[in-house]
Amino acid sequence: MDLLLQKTEKLADEYGMLRPGDHVLAGVSGGADSVCLLYLLRELSLKKGFVLEAVHVEHGIRGAESEADCAFVENLCGRLGIPLHTEHIHVPELARQRGQGTEETAREERYRIFLKIAGKTGADKVAAAHNMNDQAETVLWNLVRGSSLRGLGGIRPVRSLGREGENGREILLIRPLIGTTRGEIEAYLKEREISFCTDRTNEDRDITRNRIRLSVLPELNELNSRAAEHIAEAAEQQRETEEYLVRQTGKALGKMFRSEAEDSTKLLLLEPFSGEDALIRARVLRECIRGVMPGGSLKDVGRIHVQQLLALAEMDCGKSVSLPGGARAVRENGGIRFFPPGEKSVPAGDGWKEVPILEEGTFTFGGELYRCAFGSAFQGGTPPGSPAAAEQKKYTKWLSYDTMGEYLCMRTRRSGDYLIVNASGGRQKLKDYLIGCKIPREKRDRIPLLAQGSHILWVVGGRISEGARVKSGDPYIKLMKEGGEQLPDGD
Repeated sequence: MDLLLQKTEKLADEYGMLRPGDHVLAGVSGGADSVCLLYLLRELSLKKGFVLEAVHVEHGIRGAESEADCAFVENLCGRLGIPLHTEHIHVPELARQRGQGTEETAREERYRIFLKIAGKTGADKVAAAHNMNDQAETVLWNLVRGSSLRGLGGIRPVRSLGREGENGREILLIRPLIGTTRGEIEAYLKEREISFCTDRTNEDRDITRNRIRLSVLPELNELNSRAAEHIAEAAEQQRETEEYLVRQTGKALGKMFRSEAEDSTKLLLLEPFSGEDALIRARVLRECIRGVMPGGSLKDVGRIHVQQLLALAEMDCGKSVSLPGGARAVRENGGIRFFPPGEKSVPAGDGWKEVPILEEGTFTFGGELYRCAFGSAFQGGTPPGSPAAAEQKKYTKWLSYDTMGEYLCMRTRRSGDYLIVNASGGRQKLKDYLIGCKIPREKRDRIPLLAQGSHILWVVGGRISEGARVKSGDPYIKLMKEGGEQLPDGD
């Protein structure tokens, strides 16, 4: 068997790229790399028993040359007996409409079309022709422009392209030539007298990748002829390191990142967080942001946001950090709560910032004075001021302390808030309760709430949760809004 074919098969087996019964769609531009890939996949399909088709995207960038490349690919696939799917687009116009670069737009559109055609044909894998030199170029560019550790892992041999087709099947993007140098590819084609197209834009030094390929890598090869190979090996080691760190970050998150099914906010608990290594803390914070971003996107999230969150962890309750896309993080007692874009944490104004209730005394919230006391409910009888006597008072409430955890606070509403409405633990969304009380929408964000997490213990001026109702002999917390009913003397 040909050495390059053996090398490609070995790498494909290592990563599970090509298996009997697979349906593979090869991306073929007409260039040397993709033509070599097509020939190799054709031989391997006969040996391994997978279905092979091809897709060509004509980008509309180079006019007649682009159309000639398309005709070349159609002729090539026809001679090899490989079904071909062709798409014509106009990348320059799409780039103008989106306000982004031509290269970025071409890449996005290419993968979008690959995914669409895979869905239509039933293909479960799309093969791209990236090689070891592409890997070295990618790692160098990521290093120069500033990248996370993940970016230094370069191009992954296998990744998800997305979901498409019947039942939203996952389509994998595979790169069987990622362990092959460009020199090996050119030698393979030359030996077999296989023709291919040459894209003149590959010589345009205004394109960053071209400058790295034409200027930087040749200089590095002067220092060491195996420079590209060594860079690719370093990228593979970095990918293994990244996979380990992902696992460790996941374990850390399991101990410190809390959410409730009803709540779109996420709470990071600072006690376990502070005990982690600095590297894991930074990664945990990025995952906290990801947890409240639409689609889990970290676009526009940079090191500065992680640094701001690390500083927030040392600040007083009520302090906050603005995050990309309108997301926010707010310091609470014992934690940092992350709010998704559009989720309101508190109404405007410092007077409505969350107030933790830690001890007896007075505090101000929403411009109103509140008094807090702790005690034990009277046993045998109902003296003035007991919980039973105060049952109907609007602005004085006794709540069972035994049913609560450590952190209580006064705040305004959040998505996911609920009340317990019966002895069996049945819940009602706070939103539904307020609607039932005919509270106007514009006033709902300024209703004071005694809360523990998403559990609302008391809607000030309204009902208390059944989960906080005092029984005889219970220790209690007594909360009174100044200017409401006065507490009886001696109480």
